[in-house]
Amino acid sequence: MPVSFLSTPQRERYGRYPDTLSSDELARSFHLDDDDREWIATKRRDGHRLGYALQLTTVRFLGTFLEDPTAVPGAVLYTLSSQLGIADAGCVLAYRESEQRWRHTTEIRARYGYREFAASGVQFRLGRWLCALCWTGTDRPSALFDYANGWLIGHKVLLPGVTVLGRFVAEVRSRMESRLWRLLGRGVTDAQRQRLNDLLEPAEGSRQSWLDRLRKGPARVSAPALVLALQRIETVRSLGIKLPGIQVPPSRIAALARLATTVKVSAVARLPEARRIATLVAFVHCLEASKTTPSMCSTCCCASCSPRPRRKTARSGCARSRIWIKPPRHWPRRAACCSIPVVLLAVVLEQQTELQPTQIMTDTGAYSDVVFGLFRLLGYRFCPRLADIGGTRFWRVDAQADYGVLNALARQRVSLDRVIPHWGYPRWASCAPCRSMSAQPRWRKPSPRSAASTKPSTR
Repeated sequence: MPVSFLSTPQRERYGRYPDTLSSDELARSFHLDDDDREWIATKRRDGHRLGYALQLTTVRFLGTFLEDPTAVPGAVLYTLSSQLGIADAGCVLAYRESEQRWRHTTEIRARYGYREFAASGVQFRLGRWLCALCWTGTDRPSALFDYANGWLIGHKVLLPGVTVLGRFVAEVRSRMESRLWRLLGRGVTDAQRQRLNDLLEPAEGSRQSWLDRLRKGPARVSAPALVLALQRIETVRSLGIKLPGIQVPPSRIAALARLATTVKVSAVARLPEARRIATLVAFVHCLEASKTTPSMCSTCCCASCSPRPRRKTARSGCARSRIWIKPPRHWPRRAACCSIPVVLLAVVLEQQTELQPTQIMTDTGAYSDVVFGLFRLLGYRFCPRLADIGGTRFWRVDAQADYGVLNALARQRVSLDRVIPHWGYPRWASCAPCRSMSAQPRWRKPSPRSAASTKPSTR
């Protein structure tokens, strides 16, 4: 099996020292305990003792022995020579040409329990661990390769060749993908399989395929757009696609659905049969789950909370509120309060990644009775928190007034001397909207004299 997912830098750093090592890495991987120093002290020469320490710490850090055991960063050489009390670190240069280096390699493997990659049980345990990662996550092959590298080092298994390990990772990942495709396509009948394949064909009298129409929903807020949205739901439901009884991780289903949503229809049609059917099944499942529940909640909220006709409610922006967390100011307050909970529920219920949100930030438009009821019905708890409560100021008019436990908070004082001279203007501004006006007037700020008499001035 060809292995092409490894980049050139990833191949070059496999089993090699990095350019620099941090102090934490030096302390963790290149520290010699009492047993190590006691055993190394049995070697006769300083060069042999330092060379043995280099090979021991190298296999701990890299998981392999170097062809040149002295080809290590200067920080490693200085750290080990300081621990062994060797003043001249240059004595190790003769170690690479001696026969002792090979004897030390065999001794380290036997004494510290290092095994070959081809040893019994190693590939089985590594393969089972990689299968769990591939089944529950969507990591790239290059990331799986790094995980396998770390697993081998942690379990004292000498690293194989870069091609051998890359091929092993690719085989495990391919096997788990084939298993996922078979599970998603197991319950699909021949008739459903044909209808799924028909989604990739152009619709009658159109150049677009049914898949393009399904993944591109209505973009305008209108009655015809609502009809099209309901038709999309009916089209998806008519396929009758159900997931198998075996639990499939949602992240894997979401990854296949994103593939059908982003790539061209021709690319989906060229996929192998098993992968194509599994991709379409995942797409239909995610589309049905994401379009049915939010649309029905939005209808219920708008119908129960807004006293206006449904057509006017749609114009006010309830459908558009599924996109914006913070509604614009021109939306009616009642529409914003009933639609924001739908957005919050969509963030919680339609999470298509491994991330599970624990805190959701929005404006105070979501602080309504509706959001408490919806979250309660679905088994969630809505606990609003004010973000900037620490900087809030509490004002008092009478400095001698007793506010109980709030006395320590109400430190700011309202100066009535600044309010009383201009009191006519706020009285006029509060009464002006109640006046009956035939058109939208353009108000100008009254003069201090007219404000004092509370008579509005218009033009």
